[in-house]
Amino acid sequence: MQKVIRSFGLSSHAHERIHRDHPCSEPNNYMCWAYNEKELKFHPWARNDKLQLLLSGGSPNGREPPCEDDRLFFSEYAEGSSNNKYLEIFNGGSCTANLSEYAFPNANNGADIDGKPDFWNTFPAGAVLKPGAVYIIAHPSAAKNITVKANHTHLYLSNGDDGYCLVKGNASAYQIIDCIGNFNKTDPGEGWAVCGIATATKDRTLVRKAMVTRGNGGNWAKSAGTSTGDCEWNVLAIDEWSYLGSHHGPPAPRMSAVSTICTASIKVLHINDHHSYIEGDKFKMNTSAVLTGIGEVEIRYGGFPRIATVMHQHSDSSTLKLHAGDAITGTLWYTIFKGAADAAMMGQVCFDAFALGNHEFDDGDAALSDFLTELAGTGCDTQVRACAGSHLACGRTNL
Repeated sequence: MQKVIRSFGLSSHAHERIHRDHPCSEPNNYMCWAYNEKELKFHPWARNDKLQLLLSGGSPNGREPPCEDDRLFFSEYAEGSSNNKYLEIFNGGSCTANLSEYAFPNANNGADIDGKPDFWNTFPAGAVLKPGAVYIIAHPSAAKNITVKANHTHLYLSNGDDGYCLVKGNASAYQIIDCIGNFNKTDPGEGWAVCGIATATKDRTLVRKAMVTRGNGGNWAKSAGTSTGDCEWNVLAIDEWSYLGSHHGPPAPRMSAVSTICTASIKVLHINDHHSYIEGDKFKMNTSAVLTGIGEVEIRYGGFPRIATVMHQHSDSSTLKLHAGDAITGTLWYTIFKGAADAAMMGQVCFDAFALGNHEFDDGDAALSDFLTELAGTGCDTQVRACAGSHLACGRTNL
């Protein structure tokens, strides 16, 4: 499959080399900028999980990341005696979720339309879920030690064979975040198997394992698993509610008398100062003094298509691709296209991080903002950082 981008006059051969099987398909690039008269206000957060994991261990520069909707998930479920039923939702993200943007639709005894809920259930107006907290939906006639912890009540909760999903959106268009059961048209009988236990969604309490940090995205079969080893739940006895009201994420590593040293191998592919040299160059050399019968040869070198090709050839899951700055100014490619050509070529590499060099500022903040807009439009997760002590970094809290 070929990715089509704006052409800047590269040969068809060069286009073919760098566009085919292009790997830059990660969604949700949060890099943004706003130009305000005399200064560029730049927010450098980009959602680059690999770079965070390998280098920072947290939010870049200690800044708050964007809300992660898929960090809400069902942490507990009960289908007990009488009307002792509830759903518990946990916010494992870093910011408060507005539950008016979510819903918890359900299908009863197999969906009327395969893959679609039978009923659309919404949260009360003003309902929110703070980070690290839980939200409990309980049957109004449940036992007092359930309802006293409930955030709101819902009359029609599962009898074991009713699928519930946590979704974001409205009834016309929504994203499935997590499910207990499914919306399949086939009636599951009395309930679904969980962790290899038959009909475990009936007369049981399910508590999400601590290792789970995200919802199943609608993949209930994977979440339910086939054994205690591959499922995401702890299956407890009927009317076991001692965990209701809180949920604990993955436990902290346990210290022992013997230290364990973890090692990792990171490959760094790095360039800097390409200064709008998009095309390669060539020269001729007479080899007759060292090679018999060859004579004059033409040697071609450099150019961004070659850089992109080599970086793709040597990249894997442990690779960091870095650009240390001074990407623009220096050739007619910049004079004519003002950084758009450079951004398009950098988009073929998908650098994990790009530091702003001094020459990025040569034509002022407005030109830099245009270049960053082009770069953000490539679909890559490139983090853009100002060097320490630069105009963008010094004494600012809005970076």
